[in-house]
Amino acid sequence: MGKQELLKNPENKSKRIRQPRLEDGMKSLLNFLVIVGMLLSLLGAEAVSADDFSCSSVTDVPVVECEALVALYNSTNGAGWTNRNNWLETVTVGNWYGITVESGHVVVLVLPDNNLEGSLPSQIGHLTELWGLDLSYNKLFNYIPPEIGNFRIIKEISLSNNNLSGPIPTEIGELKTLQVLKLQHNHLEGIIPSSIGELSELTALDLSYNNLQGAIPREIGQLSNLMVLVLNFDNLEGNIPAEIGNLTKLRIFEAISNRLDGNIPSEIGNITDLFHLFLAENNLSGNIPPALGNLQNLEVLYLSFNHLSGEIPVELSNASSLRTLYLRGNHLTGFIPEELGNLTNLRDLDLAANQLSGNIPASLGNLLNLESLELCDNHLSGTIPNELGNLVKLWNLRLCNNELSGSIPSWLGNLQNLQYLILSGNNFDGDIPPEIQNLMNLRPLVVNSLLDVQVGLINLSNHLHIEKTLDLAYNFLKVPDGYPESGNAFHQFLYQRDPDWHLRQAVSQQIAPDSGGTITSRDGAVQVQVPKDALDDTVTFTFIPQAQPSQSSGELAFANQSFQLIAENSSGSRVRVFDQPLTVTISYNEADLGGASEDDLRLFYWDEESSAWKDAATTCTPPSIYRRNLEENRFSVDICHLTEFGVFVSPQVKVYLPLVRR
Repeated sequence: MGKQELLKNPENKSKRIRQPRLEDGMKSLLNFLVIVGMLLSLLGAEAVSADDFSCSSVTDVPVVECEALVALYNSTNGAGWTNRNNWLETVTVGNWYGITVESGHVVVLVLPDNNLEGSLPSQIGHLTELWGLDLSYNKLFNYIPPEIGNFRIIKEISLSNNNLSGPIPTEIGELKTLQVLKLQHNHLEGIIPSSIGELSELTALDLSYNNLQGAIPREIGQLSNLMVLVLNFDNLEGNIPAEIGNLTKLRIFEAISNRLDGNIPSEIGNITDLFHLFLAENNLSGNIPPALGNLQNLEVLYLSFNHLSGEIPVELSNASSLRTLYLRGNHLTGFIPEELGNLTNLRDLDLAANQLSGNIPASLGNLLNLESLELCDNHLSGTIPNELGNLVKLWNLRLCNNELSGSIPSWLGNLQNLQYLILSGNNFDGDIPPEIQNLMNLRPLVVNSLLDVQVGLINLSNHLHIEKTLDLAYNFLKVPDGYPESGNAFHQFLYQRDPDWHLRQAVSQQIAPDSGGTITSRDGAVQVQVPKDALDDTVTFTFIPQAQPSQSSGELAFANQSFQLIAENSSGSRVRVFDQPLTVTISYNEADLGGASEDDLRLFYWDEESSAWKDAATTCTPPSIYRRNLEENRFSVDICHLTEFGVFVSPQVKVYLPLVRR
């Protein structure tokens, strides 16, 4: 029978198909049973639970230890762990993922970053022979059970990077063999228990990034083997205990961003092995202890953003290993010690936002390894020392908001690694040196508050990359007639980058005593009228816009206007008091008020004696009266001497619009 016949008579097809034999059926049945068995096995593995597992059948650890592990599995959603190989599947606990068994006991329980989610069961305390516990980087919450005090031979506990809350159990003091305790990045509360001082073998303690309160317990000074103490970003308060000085093996002490107050204990100078001391962002006060100069191994000293006062101790220059010295944001006074030039290993020096005065010491030019120098927001004067031209590794140089003068040095062009050059808020004069064009890595070039600088002498637009920023606003640059239509390529470059840059340049005007006159900002926002007979001599008034006020506005909101007003007589002396009141007229935008009423705007002055802003109307006796033109958004007030000024709304509204400095 051929194919055609099969197609015509499908019923005949069965005649050509071999009939199944008995042995064929048996083979199919066996194959089916194997497949079903495999499926059941897979389903069974997926459905494993503690209810189906009996610890009485385990062969390598006591039942009580097995039950502790099962309790951990159940309380932390073991079925959802990232890796749970062999858990509750074999009777050999030592084969379970993350478990090490020795001499018939669980000695290591290590399940970091394994998606454990839940709380630690009290039964975990039954693992009495444990010497290593690491459950870090999981989703554990609730309390640390006090039963951990049963770990009689434990050497390391890491529960970091979880969501644990509640107090650190006082039973922690029972762990006499503990060497490493890492509880950072949780939500632990309460105090650091004094019992922690009983951990005589402890070498590393990290409690940072929690909500711990209270003082650092003095008992920590008993941890004679401690090498690492990290308490960053908690809410600790009170003094740093002098007993810290007993920790002669300490290498790292960090307590950044707490509420610690009082003095830095001089006893820290006894910790001669210390190489990291981080105490920034606290409320520490008093002087920097000269004893810190004893720390020959100290590499990083970070004391920024405290309330430290007094002078920078010369003795710091004896800490010859220093690579980083951060003292920013304190109340340090006096000169920068020449001796800091002896710290030849220094890479980063940040003394910004203090009250330092005097010259920048030429000895800083000896710091040939220096990569970053920040001295902004002080009262430094004089010129930039030529010796800084030796610092060829510098990538960051910030000298802004000081009283530096002279010309911008041409050797800056030799600092080929410079990426940040911030010179704003000083009194430089002369030209922008053409060598600046050599700084091909420069990001922002900010040279604000330049005096008598000629523009157009160089064409930086051919040299600075398009993604870089050239900031020449808030200077005393001479703007040519016909700007920006003039053909000078440099002018065109500036105009393309910032069309209004010329409106934020300084302006200077001589006013004679017999005629009086008015000085007006280039943008017309501020006018100062000097009446006839207010002066004894011809006076040059210089109006210099600023990007921001020199004095902190605290909680008050800055509203986009700030400037210096300087008056000098023919001999170059500053004039601050006048025979007749000067009238200051301020124009403003309603958008700058932050929703406050225009009637509440006041001109205030900075009173250096009380370090506070006071109403400028009180500079005259009797106080002057404000005159307002609400339709034209301006007001006027008389002042009788010059200092630093600012415009505020009423204090309860707390919006700040600083306008005049000196």
